[in-house]
Amino acid sequence: MEVEGNPEAAAFFKTALPDPAVLPKYKLAEARKLHAAAVYFLWSADEVVYVGQSADVGSRLTQHLKDPKKLEAVSGLSTLYELGPQARLIFEAMYTVAIRPRFNRAILLRIANGRLSEIRFPRRSGGKGKVE
Repeated sequence: MEVEGNPEAAAFFKTALPDPAVLPKYKLAEARKLHAAAVYFLWSADEVVYVGQSADVGSRLTQHLKDPKKLEAVSGLSTLYELGPQARLIFEAMYTVAIRPRFNRAILLRIANGRLSEIRFPRRSGGKGKVE
């Protein structure tokens, strides 16, 4: 399913989700100490460059920062807490579709019959990683 072919879904997600910009932001040194389950947003200045979810945000951040491109680009992290595993997957997918951050290439969704469905994002030119 191409996001470009379904603008109604992306528009719905943009209006239904809290803006990540209003969530508390952590500097990377602080964020590495967050060992909690959450949907997280990696920031570069005022742009969300990646949306993910993890049972241990601090450990996942350490993995991300091994990538030189991300290490150079990422300046902070914000989180959406108190979500169970299924809710984290759903929110991650909705934010990724709505924002289309530059480091998210695709997202896998488990559909009702247990199979995985992949949503691929075409390369985007310009634009900011924001819920508008």
